[in-house]
Amino acid sequence: MGLHVGVFRQENRPDCRTVFPLLFILRFDVQTGKGWFTDIRHWVEMGSLRPLKKSYSNDVIKTNYHTHNDLCDGQGSILEYIETAVAKDFTALGFSSHAPLPLANEWTLSDEKLPIYLAEVDRQKERWANRIQIYKGLEIDYIPGSQTPGDERWKALNLDFIVGSVHTTTGLDENPSYFCVDGPEDEFQALIHEIHGGSFENLSEVYFQRVAELAGLGGFSFLGHFDLIKKRNRDEAYFSEKEPWYHRHVLRALDAVEGSGIIMEVNSGAISRGALDVVYPSPWILAEAKKRNIPVMVNADAHRPQDIDCHFDESRELLRDVGYSEIWALLDGDWTALPI
Repeated sequence: MGLHVGVFRQENRPDCRTVFPLLFILRFDVQTGKGWFTDIRHWVEMGSLRPLKKSYSNDVIKTNYHTHNDLCDGQGSILEYIETAVAKDFTALGFSSHAPLPLANEWTLSDEKLPIYLAEVDRQKERWANRIQIYKGLEIDYIPGSQTPGDERWKALNLDFIVGSVHTTTGLDENPSYFCVDGPEDEFQALIHEIHGGSFENLSEVYFQRVAELAGLGGFSFLGHFDLIKKRNRDEAYFSEKEPWYHRHVLRALDAVEGSGIIMEVNSGAISRGALDVVYPSPWILAEAKKRNIPVMVNADAHRPQDIDCHFDESRELLRDVGYSEIWALLDGDWTALPI
C-alpha cells in the first residue's frame, strides 16, 4: 500500500473541545490501482490523528509503548532497552516508567528520580534519532481523591504520551498502604478482606468502576491492562470469568471507554512475568471491545529488555480472530492506524 488518507470532519463537543470524528481512511495501492475505505467511528481529539506521513507495513513494523526500566520496577537501563529494540528492528520504542505516587513505595519513580528519568529519555532520543524513534511517557495511576493522569503536574513535563492505569480500588483514606490488585499475594488478600469484606465480586465491581471513571476523566493516550484484576486468578483461583456479575462489571467499563477515543492496549506483561498465560484483556473482552469499535494497540509492558516484543505475533493474531484489522501506534509524532 502506497498511500493512506485520513478523512475528518470538525465538530465542537459540549465540553468545548474541538474534536474530529474520523469518518474513514482511504487506502490506495499504487501498484494495483485499487483503493478501499476503512470506517473508524470513534472521537479523536484535535491533532492526535493525521494522515500518514509515510506508508508503513505492519508486517515489518515493530513498536512498543509500555516499557519500564531500572529507575522504577524494571530491570535494565533505558539504554539497554533501546539497544535491544534496535537489534530487533523496532521502528519506535516508548518509555513509560511508573509516575511518582503520593506515598513512599518501591515500584514507581520517586520525585527525585523523575527528572533523571525524563532527562535520560530525552538524551537517548536525540542520540538515537537516526536509528529509532524514541518517545517519552509515564504510566500514571488514577487514585480517587489524590491524582489523575490529566493533572496539571504531568502536563508541564512535555510528555509524548501517557498510559492511564488503575492498580487498586479505593483512595488513600481507605487504602493508606496502597494495596494493589496486581501486588504480592499477601497484599492482594489484604485488599480483598480488609477493604472489600472478603468479597471478590465487590472488589471486581469497584475496580471496574474505577476503570470507567478513568475513561471518563481522560487526559491520557491509552488505557493500561484493562482487566489487571485477573493477575492473581490463574486456574480460576478466585473467580470464573464466566460469572454473570463479572461480565456486567466488564461490559459497563467497556461502555465507558466506547466513543472516548481512548486506545485500549493488548498487554502481554502477565505472560512475560510468568503470572498468566493470556494477555490483558481476555479474548472475550477484546471481542466485546470490537463490537464497540474501541481502538486497540499491542504493547509488552516490558520489565526486562528481552521482553519488549513478548507475544506480539500471537496478540496480533488474536486481534484478527476477533475482527480487528488495525492497531494504533505513535509514529512520526502522530497516532497512526496500521493494518494488522
